[in-house]
Amino acid sequence: MRKEGSPETEASKKLFKLKNIKHSQFESKMASIEIKFHLNTDSEQQITWEKYFMAIAIMSAQKSLDKTTKVGTCIVNEYKRIVGIGFNDMPYGLEGDEELYGANKHDYVVYSSTNAILNRNCVGLENCTLYTTLFPNSESAKISVQSRIKKVVYLKEREVKEDKSGASKLMFEKAKIELVKYNDDTSSITLKFKNN
Repeated sequence: MRKEGSPETEASKKLFKLKNIKHSQFESKMASIEIKFHLNTDSEQQITWEKYFMAIAIMSAQKSLDKTTKVGTCIVNEYKRIVGIGFNDMPYGLEGDEELYGANKHDYVVYSSTNAILNRNCVGLENCTLYTTLFPNSESAKISVQSRIKKVVYLKEREVKEDKSGASKLMFEKAKIELVKYNDDTSSITLKFKNN
């Protein structure tokens, strides 16, 4: 964080004042969360792009109100720029409605990859890679194929009973979308918001 009184801070305050923007310093009152990646060697200084994007998908999953299955997605273009993130949740205006999270929640939920595609910040998703914490179900696979995603990197397999006879894999295969099971030795990710 920049020190109070530094040239950058003073310049920002002047800009905020000129643009009539209220300035407030962010301070998290949350429990301390740290980011730690357990790397194989001491010489490895920087995390890989795949680990970075999967970590964002994992963090996005934490926004889900679903108590049984939290899924997150991060979509990245060919220049390694994030163009969409999402998590599984109810449609706009129905978030937090406990009644909808019952046995038939799949009739109501917007899946994480669908959410990321719908909330993208670009026109098209051609040549993009979709990072997701759970292998896409057939509904998400259809939308991913239709959006021209070129690669899907997934953290966990979907249970066989949820995959509807392998429809997702078949669609990805026929659309020539590369499927990659995320393989990394990282066992935990921790975020730290405070320096104490």
